[in-house]
Amino acid sequence: MYKKPNIKEIKTALRKKYSSSRAAIPDREHREFSDAICKNFLDSREYKEAQVVLLYLSINREVRTRSLVDTILKDGKRLALPCFQFHPLPGDQRTHGCHQ
Repeated sequence: MYKKPNIKEIKTALRKKYSSSRAAIPDREHREFSDAICKNFLDSREYKEAQVVLLYLSINREVRTRSLVDTILKDGKRLALPCFQFHPLPGDQRTHGCHQ
């Protein structure tokens, strides 16, 4: 009999796996990777042609995106950032969601 996979458990396991992988990257490499990714983004045809840019603000060891905010606004583009209501899980160190 077919057992439907528990998507929530799979997503949690994947998040844990990749969070650990990102945490293992030395700070200097993480900064270099983030800078390269941001440069590629800013050099892309899609960015250059965009009037509105959807972006996330990085937390923890995600690709650092905060430097993009000033560039996007300086380039005269509209910037959209997600806003969410944050309900931390036990052990979660994040303390913010949407700032008014």
